[in-house]
Amino acid sequence: MSKLRIGIGRFWHESNSFSGVVTNLAKFSDASIGSGIAVGAAVYDYQDRRDEVTGFIDVLGSCDDVELVPLISAGTMPSGLLTDDAVAETFVAVSATLRDAAFEHYEISNFARNGHKANHNLGYWHGDDYLGLGCGAWGTVTSSNDGISDRIRYRNTPSPEHYLAGAREWQSADLRQAGVRELQCEVEPIDAATALRERLMLGLRLAEGVDVEGAARELGTEPWPEERERAAQRLLARGRLERSGGHLRVPRAQWLFADGTIAELL
Repeated sequence: MSKLRIGIGRFWHESNSFSGVVTNLAKFSDASIGSGIAVGAAVYDYQDRRDEVTGFIDVLGSCDDVELVPLISAGTMPSGLLTDDAVAETFVAVSATLRDAAFEHYEISNFARNGHKANHNLGYWHGDDYLGLGCGAWGTVTSSNDGISDRIRYRNTPSPEHYLAGAREWQSADLRQAGVRELQCEVEPIDAATALRERLMLGLRLAEGVDVEGAARELGTEPWPEERERAAQRLLARGRLERSGGHLRVPRAQWLFADGTIAELL
């Protein structure tokens, strides 16, 4: 089984102009590759976004078993933070260049070659359960009591002393109990309607979208409350959303507006 390799490319700009200095793609050769993780070095000098992205691909995209997660950041000097237009232009350029290099843009912030999507992240976006292991870790689990699903999100105590002192309780701990000296310091019950909102919030980030009606049946809640149906109709009319039966997806051309689109449906 091949190791998962994640490439994180940080495009650091000290200006919101995207121009005016010389590209130095050699800095990508400083990428640190170890323990199955490839991390791209910051690039401080550049002239053309596509050249920068090409360097990113050359260093981190040389293997098939890699998922690329581009990060765009900016300093406050000399001309302030990146403008919305500059971020949008960079997002489009990064996406186009990576797709030309045979990377699938399968989630708004993630790219992978065929067969190498990050199953760990897909679990979050699909609403799967996950265990929180270790001090301060978060987990979300579903249990069934008398045929009724009971879903909770919990956080382990951040105190190493309390966490280790409770080692004998790990197998029998009641995750619904939270307190200063409990294994869990925070517990949040998640009702069916909240769980569906989370499926929408995360699932609509995926190119495949989310099966709203299928998720609602699984969770035991109403898929289309009146307010959500009205919001969906508005978004469909504006081209921000696509609907096929009970399935919703955000068109790729509208991903720049996905946060606002998703917020209207929650």
